[in-house]
Amino acid sequence: MRIEHSIALLDADAFFVACERVADPRLGGRPAVVVADAKRRSVVLAASYEARPFGVKTGMVLHEARRACPTLTVVESHPALYLHLSSEIEKILWDFTDRVEMSSVDEAYLDLTGVLSYFHADAVTIGRRIQARITQDLGLPVTLGIGPNKLIAKLLADLAKPEGVREVRAPDVAALFEQTPVEKLCGIGSRMQAALAPLGVKTAADLGRLPVEVLLDRFGVIGWTLKHMGQGIDHSPVRSIGGRPGPTRFPGRYVADETVIPDEVKSIGHAHTLQTDTADPGIVHSFLFLLSEKVAARLRRHDLAGRVIHVTIRTADFDTLGKQRKISIPTSNGPEIYGVARGILNELWRPNPPPPAIRLVGVSVSYLSPRNAQPPLLPAERRRSDLDDLVDRINSRHGRGAIRPAAQLPAEKFGILTPPIPPHQHDSR
Repeated sequence: MRIEHSIALLDADAFFVACERVADPRLGGRPAVVVADAKRRSVVLAASYEARPFGVKTGMVLHEARRACPTLTVVESHPALYLHLSSEIEKILWDFTDRVEMSSVDEAYLDLTGVLSYFHADAVTIGRRIQARITQDLGLPVTLGIGPNKLIAKLLADLAKPEGVREVRAPDVAALFEQTPVEKLCGIGSRMQAALAPLGVKTAADLGRLPVEVLLDRFGVIGWTLKHMGQGIDHSPVRSIGGRPGPTRFPGRYVADETVIPDEVKSIGHAHTLQTDTADPGIVHSFLFLLSEKVAARLRRHDLAGRVIHVTIRTADFDTLGKQRKISIPTSNGPEIYGVARGILNELWRPNPPPPAIRLVGVSVSYLSPRNAQPPLLPAERRRSDLDDLVDRINSRHGRGAIRPAAQLPAEKFGILTPPIPPHQHDSR
């Protein structure tokens, strides 16, 4: 008998604003926005639901937001607070399932399939318990979408906002897609929507009915991906990279080791949505370096190295592009990963003519093998490996990011959430 999966996406509602309200309850109920710098020409990083009816939205220039909503409260961002509360959310999620994938600072995928019988409850009931726990413990509003896969869970979370819990079972996906505009599917941006319109595609169901030969002829190999999206098919698993610190309450899945990687995980990566879309190559390259360093540090934590480097970008129009390259010698070194990743990025996103603004960048490494399977032979390689180990020890003692390359500074100044994390924040409660 085929098992129907229950995959949930938890999405924190207006996360940055909600975090600021935790710190200052006086902001509750007010139209408010979070910006990087209220004294300069800045853009809105997040807008409260009270501000949205005035037309205030993420990415809007601050003076336009103030003109649209004269009673607007403007708050400067506190990235360390957001990162801390994100880690607190993650701790709570590990109490409900041992399949947790933090896809961004305010989103997490959960595989509830194997724990429904443990809790003697259905997925919606568990979702509401998670929602109530996060609201009670942290004061943060969250929404959950629950479906047979990540694609459906993401769609339902968007439809259920704010503070909703919505589930659609596999037999009901077809009816849902008949009513769902195609642009609501994650990965269908405005340019893709415009390209699909001449083919008669208005709803997700229209996309699923379109012959795959038509999609392949128009879009190449991604035609298969589009066809599957229109049919509600998504086989990507919830990938938990690194288990919960301490023993899990769900035996047989993880051991009591913070650095365990489940057997099914074949790659290690980081992806992040920029707080503001940008076409500045300096910012994008700095962010790519930052992600490469994060991936490298995680590889070393697991004593792994990899030979295939993959880069993903998503533009402001929600067009998603990706490409990978195989190298001859496995690596766990950040600058090496970045060097390859930057070459891939330059193929996906050319600076001339001016490229579209980017909203997300991701770096992953696969084709993994033990890090010491091929010890460094050259003196320069040994020094680089020793330096990586030294930096890891310092960051382990004084907090992740206590020492980091200067090349990350442009990304950090742009508002990327990368402050040093004190060691105590890694501990379980």
